[in-house]
Formats: sequence, structure tokens, C-alpha cells
Amino acid sequence: MTIPLKEIDEDKLYTDLGYRYQYLCDFIGITEEDIKLIHGSASVLGPKVEGLVDAVYDQLFAFSCTKKVFFKERGKHDGPSEDKATLEDYDLKKPQIGMRKSSLKRFIVRLVTKPYDGDMLNELDRMGRIHTPKGAELPSTWSLFTCRLLWLSFK
Repeated sequence: MTIPLKEIDEDKLYTDLGYRYQYLCDFIGITEEDIKLIHGSASVLGPKVEGLVDAVYDQLFAFSCTKKVFFKERGKHDGPSEDKATLEDYDLKKPQIGMRKSSLKRFIVRLVTKPYDGDMLNELDRMGRIHTPKGAELPSTWSLFTCRLLWLSFK
């Protein structure tokens, strides 16, 4: 079976969030029905968000290369008392981690309860910029869904 080639305006991927979103949906295979299923999971997922986020951070802290990302940011969020901390003793009880966990919880709730509209695309773009090296220097839509871990999964 040959899949027809879909022409993509590559320049538009960098200038139009809606176009880039649709391209990513097409590439990954996400449909409107999938989005309805995601939204339909809110009542089941909602009570589990806290445990899910805890599991994510447990996993992130289980590997030196991902834990190091948070450790490097400790002075910005945890205060000067962390200057002598080591990677090994840096733990999930730090203020930075609580802040980040709260942010992830809000994001997950938003994914399963809010429409995937312009506001959502702008939020995804903002988050992509935060989590992408040199994000602020990139064209306006470059960062949408381009977090480091996403890129690593394709390498």
C-alpha cells in the first residue's frame, strides 16, 4: 500500500501555529475523535493527576541526566542555601519541584478539559519555548512541541 505524499509548506510551519498544529496532528495521526476521547478521560484521569505527576518526577529524578536539569536551576528557585547541594542529595521536596509539579498538574487538567484552540496552541508554543534550548531566539512557532525529550525520542 502506497501512502500518498502530502505536500507541506515548510515555511508556513514556522509562521502559522494552526498550520503547524494540523501538520503535527496529521503526522502523529491524532484525529478529532482522539481529542474527544482525551477530553472524555477527564473524569477518570482527574483523580489520578497527582499520582501521575509524582510518578513523572520520580522517573525524572531516577536518572542523572534528567535530574541534572532541575539541579542546575536550583539557585533560581530554591534559594542560596542550595549552593552546596549535590546532585545525589537534591530531592523532590525542593520549592522548585513543587512549583513545577503544580504547573504540570494544571497543564494535564487543561489538556483533558479545555478545547484545542488558539489559546491552547499559544500555551503549547510558550511552553515549548521554555523547554527548548534558545527558545526565545527561535521563530514564533518553532518551539511548538519541540521539547528536548521529544527530539531525543526521534534520534
